[in-house]
Amino acid sequence: MAIGTRGALFADKKEQELSISYKKIKRCLAAISHSVKYRTTIMPDAVRFDKDGQPSGVVTESDVADTLKHIQKLAK
Repeated sequence: MAIGTRGALFADKKEQELSISYKKIKRCLAAISHSVKYRTTIMPDAVRFDKDGQPSGVVTESDVADTLKHIQKLAK
């Protein structure tokens, strides 16, 4: 998932006057990004994709390290 996806979705909500709440957008993204299943797919140099499915950067070693810390926290 691209860095800044939440901001992009918030902008879409405002621009298109969508009825979904900001809170619901945040909760949906958190449900995905904090899940172990998602976290275990994060690998160095993997391509990140934006909300439209277009390539938007790559996963860094730092991203992977943060993910491993998060998974270890969940395992406790």
